[in-house]
Amino acid sequence: MSRPSQVSAIAIAGSTIIAMGDDVSICKLRSKKTRIINLRGLTVLPAFTDCHVHLYSFGKSLSQINLRNHATLRTALMEVKNRGESLAKGQWLLGRGWDKNYWGLDRFPHKMDLDRIVRNPCAFNSHDGHALWVNSSALKLAGIDKNTQSPRGGIINRDANGDPSGILLEEAINLVQNIIPGESFEAKMQALMNAQDAALKAGVTGVHDFDEDDDKLKLLQSAYSSGQLELKVLCAYRRQDFDHLMRFPIISGFGNPPLRMGPLKLYADGALGSQTAALFKPYSGSTNLGVSTLTQNELKYFIKHCEAVGISCAIHAIGDRANYDVINAFLSSDRNHLPNLPRRIEHSQLLRVADIPLLKRSGAVASAQPSHLVADRDTADRQWGKRCRYAYPFKTLRYHEIPLCFGSDAPIEELNPLKGINAAVNRCHPDDERGPWYPEERITVRQAIEGFTTNAAIAGGLAQIAGKLAPGYFADLVILSENILKISKRELHSIEVVATIASGRLGYSQIRF
Repeated sequence: MSRPSQVSAIAIAGSTIIAMGDDVSICKLRSKKTRIINLRGLTVLPAFTDCHVHLYSFGKSLSQINLRNHATLRTALMEVKNRGESLAKGQWLLGRGWDKNYWGLDRFPHKMDLDRIVRNPCAFNSHDGHALWVNSSALKLAGIDKNTQSPRGGIINRDANGDPSGILLEEAINLVQNIIPGESFEAKMQALMNAQDAALKAGVTGVHDFDEDDDKLKLLQSAYSSGQLELKVLCAYRRQDFDHLMRFPIISGFGNPPLRMGPLKLYADGALGSQTAALFKPYSGSTNLGVSTLTQNELKYFIKHCEAVGISCAIHAIGDRANYDVINAFLSSDRNHLPNLPRRIEHSQLLRVADIPLLKRSGAVASAQPSHLVADRDTADRQWGKRCRYAYPFKTLRYHEIPLCFGSDAPIEELNPLKGINAAVNRCHPDDERGPWYPEERITVRQAIEGFTTNAAIAGGLAQIAGKLAPGYFADLVILSENILKISKRELHSIEVVATIASGRLGYSQIRF
């Protein structure tokens, strides 16, 4: 990453940087085929890549009820009631963002909370995406009753009478999710374009897309072929694609920017907020060890067969047990490194210190989301206790020279790399008077930026042409309101994106160039 203070103008030909330097020398290169970006004293960085986003779901969420905006269950229900009054009979009411921990509840919300205020079927994804809150109407439509068994890898929560409580965890979510009427392709495309606009506004020109919608690839291909796709998208496969990939493998890294095929996404466990992340020792004050959605042997099976045909694996692991299982499954494979894309552990939230050198040996990239750190702080302290010393252990991971790339997990957190950088550097919310959470794991501003730039390019298999400000690299630039390497760390949250240039074209700007 070039130092911002050393660059005042950039020459671009097509989608590539050809020169950088001072205004006088660079302006001499202007021609019909060469565009000059005069930075006017502003700070430029390589544009950001969000290494973990659910692109279509993020776009869809922009028009849904966001219960994260409410500090209590009561006010959340008021919005649900108001929205429900305008619905046609039988129309689904959908949203996301609730978190019982954020609401200060010692229980999950219940179907009766919704039944009292709306008759239409309702389904609300939790903030972490690993639980679904539904009402009795939705349960009835899905055929879920007292006799319905929890599916493998999932849990149907029940009340004291043994009846479904309205909370579905992990794989049980699909029992309702699969019966919700889908949107038209046109509506989905609009959601995708809305997501792209929001990404460009945040200084993001590349995403690693882990969305699970059935139309995901068709949407991206349509946007690409029609010239609407401005982002560089690495499109991950889903577990349900596995059988097809074994018969007709399309290797990871296949394609050309802006659209390439990525790794196979698998889940080893759930999440902290829903208390389904898999642990060695129970959550505080309980006997709950979370949910292992795949055994270590199953993980080994997937890794072995995928890597044998040139498909890398990106495996979701949050709890210390899940991370241990994934690390050892990777170590069992005799194909340590694929030439197309490195293997990855998505989230890598809670690790045992003894397992970190094993992670290094496994050859996997740690793909983390710093904004989760700020959101999870209080819940993690309550549920994991002293184990949190190695929760989000960014500095320790870097010490062991483990590639560390960053993302947002949008729509779970805001698609905003600047907030992610602030979280990785300060390990607290700007308004949190308690200061850094486990400050020994703070990293520098430059290191945090690398998580969204140079290391993101490594994770995406584009290290030779993306993630840096240098001749021959993509002309993907983000221009900031302040010099991010000189401003006080306590003021990082005040920096804004002034402009974003994607492949040499202006994707977003507050000023004229």
